[in-house]
Formats: sequence, structure tokens, C-alpha cells
Amino acid sequence: MSEKLDGIRGYWDGNRLLTRKGIPLHPPPWFIKNFPAFELDGELWSKQGDFDSR
Repeated sequence: MSEKLDGIRGYWDGNRLLTRKGIPLHPPPWFIKNFPAFELDGELWSKQGDFDSR
């Protein structure tokens, strides 16, 4: 069993971070500093109990 983390889907296209609907996200530079040049797809969340926060 694992904890369910409520966040949003993040898609890295190799250059920018997007939602699954293609809306650009604006993470701080330190967050994406070492992201690769290839695509990644995963869940983004900030902390427990922060589901309704934007």
C-alpha cells in the first residue's frame, strides 16, 4: 500500500513544463535546472494536504 499523492500531471517536452492539457507551467529555474533534453511525464505535488492550492 502506498500513499495517494494529489497533484497535477506534469509533462516535460525537453524544453518546457506543461500540464496534460498543454498549459505551460512556470517552475523556478532551480527546479528544471538538471532536467534532460528528452520527454518526461509524471505527477507534480507540493506537500500533503495541499490539493486545492495553485
